[in-house]
Amino acid sequence: METLIQFIQENIDYLLFFAIIFGGIYVTKYTKEYTKISNTYKVLIASFLFALIVYFINQCYTDCFSKYLVTYLFATSFYELFVKKVTDYFKPKDN
Repeated sequence: METLIQFIQENIDYLLFFAIIFGGIYVTKYTKEYTKISNTYKVLIASFLFALIVYFINQCYTDCFSKYLVTYLFATSFYELFVKKVTDYFKPKDN
């Protein structure tokens, strides 16, 4: 368990992680009228764009690529497994 925690601490960029999570929530909430793309793909596209923006802001190009890739994969999985279920639980139920 310690090695997993150490791996997460070393390989997750928390700014990017939270940008992806909150960006996913924003995208699914405010793009409901655009139905040609499913919410999963909207979150994927938004996450990729946030990752690119943070990647170029931090300017650590080849040094941070693996860290950003791990963060991207971890954040999108975290969103799909946990955040999506929590936000769905708090949505008003249609009768």
